[in-house]
Amino acid sequence: KVYLHPEHIVKLKNNKRPFPMTIEVDLTNHCNHRCSFCCWGEDIAEDKSTLDTKIIKDCISDMNDLGTKAICFTGGGEPMIHKDFYDILTFTKDKGLDCGLITNGSAITEDRCDDLLNNLEWIRVSISGGDAESYNKVQGKEHFDRVINNIKMLANKKIKKNKIIKIGIR
Repeated sequence: KVYLHPEHIVKLKNNKRPFPMTIEVDLTNHCNHRCSFCCWGEDIAEDKSTLDTKIIKDCISDMNDLGTKAICFTGGGEPMIHKDFYDILTFTKDKGLDCGLITNGSAITEDRCDDLLNNLEWIRVSISGGDAESYNKVQGKEHFDRVINNIKMLANKKIKKNKIIKIGIR
C-alpha cells in the first residue's frame, strides 16, 4: 500500500501523522457460529453488542473526510448479520471507499449476491476444516455444505456478471 499512496510517506517525512488508509470495522459482536479458536467466543455468548447504524455511517463519513481509502468489515462477530449490513455496505461504497469483507459465509444469500458483487472489492470466507466433520467440530455449526454452496453461487454470479471482486477462502 505504501507504493500506492506515496502521499503518506511524504507526511511521515514531514513529521506528520497520516490518517489510516484502511480501517477495520466490527459491526457486531453477535455471531451465528461458535468457533473453537475464536478469541471472542466467551464474550460473544454474553455480549451481543451491535453498533448503531447512524453512528457507523457518521464514523465512515468522518473517516472518508480524513483520508481513509478502504474499509474492511470484520468483527468480533459475523458482520453480515448486522441488521443494516447491506445498507452500511452500499453507503460505504457510495462514499467512494473500497470495501472488503471477512465472513464465515453462512449468511450469503442468492437475493443479495448482487449487493456483494457490486459493492465489495474482495470477500474472504473463513472455513476451518476440509470436510463437513472437521468444519463442524471447529466452527461449532453444521454449515459446511451451506458455506461451500454459497461460495460456488457467488463465484458463478461473479463470472456471469463479469465482476472483478476477489473471492478468497481462509
